[in-house]
Formats: sequence, C-alpha cells, structure tokens
Amino acid sequence: MKLAFIGAGSVVFGEQLLTDSITFPSIQKNTVIYLEDIDKNRLNLMYRLMMRYKELYPQRLEGLIFEKTTDLKKAIVDAKYIICAIHVGGLDAFKIDLDIPLKYGISQCVGDSLGPGGVFRFLRQSNILKEIVELIRDVGYNSGKNEGKPYLFNYANPMAMNSWYCNLVVSDSTIGLCHGIQETAGMLRNWIGVKPQDFSYLCAGINHMAWFLELWYRNPNRLDSKWEDAYPLIIEAYNKNPSLIGGELLRWDMMEATGYFMTESTGHLSEYLPYYRKKRELLNKFKGSEGGFNSLLHGVTYRADSVASERLDSQIEKKINRKKLKWKKQPSDEYVSHIINAMETDKPFRFNGNILNKGK
Repeated sequence: MKLAFIGAGSVVFGEQLLTDSITFPSIQKNTVIYLEDIDKNRLNLMYRLMMRYKELYPQRLEGLIFEKTTDLKKAIVDAKYIICAIHVGGLDAFKIDLDIPLKYGISQCVGDSLGPGGVFRFLRQSNILKEIVELIRDVGYNSGKNEGKPYLFNYANPMAMNSWYCNLVVSDSTIGLCHGIQETAGMLRNWIGVKPQDFSYLCAGINHMAWFLELWYRNPNRLDSKWEDAYPLIIEAYNKNPSLIGGELLRWDMMEATGYFMTESTGHLSEYLPYYRKKRELLNKFKGSEGGFNSLLHGVTYRADSVASERLDSQIEKKINRKKLKWKKQPSDEYVSHIINAMETDKPFRFNGNILNKGK
C-alpha cells in the first residue's frame, strides 16, 4: 500500500497526521509513506523525524517504509491514499490576504476560509489542486479503472471551496477533513462532565459552518442507560455558571438565536456571520478574550501560525535528537488515519467530511 502526504511539512498537520497513522497495525504492515513538500528543509525534518521513530520502534515499524520527494507526480504514482495539507504562498501570502482587505476597511480574524482572504487563498491553490486530482486520476492506484479509485483527503483551507473545486475537476475524488467538529464536541462534553463513551451527536453542514443538530448523553450510573437530549443539560450548566463557556460568547449568542451550537470558534464564526464584525461596539461586546482566537482581533491566526512556524524547526530537531520518542497509545481525533484503517480493515468508522452535494 502506498500513502502520499502532499505538504508533509505542514505546521498544523504534518507531525500529527503522520504519528497518528503509524499507530495502526493496518498501516504499519507492508506500507510505503511518501512525504512530499516543496520546502526541502521542512521535508527533510519531517522525514528524519519519521525515520527516528522507525529506528526507535523497529519491530512495530518493520513493514513501513518512508520516502521523501519534491516531485508531486512521483509521490502520487500508485498511491492509494493521498493527504493534502498545502499552503501555497505560505505566511508571506497569508499576510497579504489580510493587509490588502484591511487597507479598504475589511478586518479578518482568520481570513483562510471565506471573504477576501479565503478567496485569495483558493485562487492561489486552484492550479496545484487541479494538478493533484488529475495526477491521482491518471497515475494513482488503479488508474484507469472504475473500482478501487484512490481518494484525496484534503486538509487545506479554504476547505469548502477546495473540496468543491476538486470534485468538479475529477468527480468523487476528494473528501475535505477538519477537526472543528471533534474539538467542539469535546468542549461541549467537558462542559457537562460526560465521558466520551457516554456522549454522541449528529452534526451537519459545511466546513467551517456545521451545526450540532442533536446532542445525546447517558448516565453511566443508571441501570437503564437511556440516551437523553444533552442540550437542556448544557443550558442548565450555563445558567448556573455563565463563565463555563470561557471565551465562546459569539457562539453562545448564535446558539441562543438558532437553538443549535456551531462547530467553529468565535473568531472564525465572526467572519462567516459578518454582522458581528461590522461595528466596533459589536466586536467589543462579543469578544471572549483580550488575545487569541476568541478575541475577534484582526490577523490572530496569522500571528499564531507565524510563531508556530518559527518554533517548528527547532522543536522537531530536538525530538529527532532525543534518546526516546513517546509512542502514541491512541491516535488523535484527526479523521484521516481512522478512515484509512477502516478502509483497510472493513471496520466501520463514522466521521464528518466535506463532499460535493449532488442533490437527488
């Protein structure tokens, strides 16, 4: 089996998705993982890190081979699964996405999924996304056959635009993945003190605007263990302690207006519903913190990504030089490794992904 990771040097997803993947026996056996990136330094760092894992855990990773390349086609040839976490233009382009609109009065907290920043980012990435899905079709696993076609698992923003476009270029080629749903579900669960096995939900929408249409919990101390609506419990917990929600003032305001909680942070949501950003008074009213993603301040994500990028090289270098690297007992909640494992083992796995809405 061949797995290709396009943009493997990703600050947000690179190490996380790779260390998730190697925890599954179905991926450990007879698999080659091709790391691809145009940034040779980041590519080499990520490759060296994975080789260090292989060195420290030889029995577990005996059947797993890592390769690296800056050649997109070489990475995709015969690949059964392709992960995409590219950021065309990087932080320099991201800064322009924010600075130019701000010059004309448009403030963006994140600027990677909607509005001017999201559109700019999509336009920069459209050519390479087109090349990726066409290569998958032409030289990927089972190329030329109708069955067993490979999938592109896209983590690159703007998620909805990217996934929509890829599926228009090559039909049914791409599934968009994000962690907003898992992280929000975990936050809601923690608000009411429920363990993961006693909490469930139905969430639907698009990235980054999905809604928890149903929330359920059960009391493990009760013999009947019936599933119950968790929304009244969440509202009761908030009424007793409004500080429970931390900085999520805007998201809570939307829940009170619609009856459903949303998947994205207060900062993200302020862009998708720009009513909240049209006046300074509203920004001040709904800011949940003085800094960070809930502050609603302009350019928060850019600043956070810049700091993370500056630190990444030294952090990975330190890990490579350690005598020991901790082995994950469980993969994270990021979907892609769970999906690949499910497809390889025929064990069901339920997730929320972005696909093209074809209607009936």
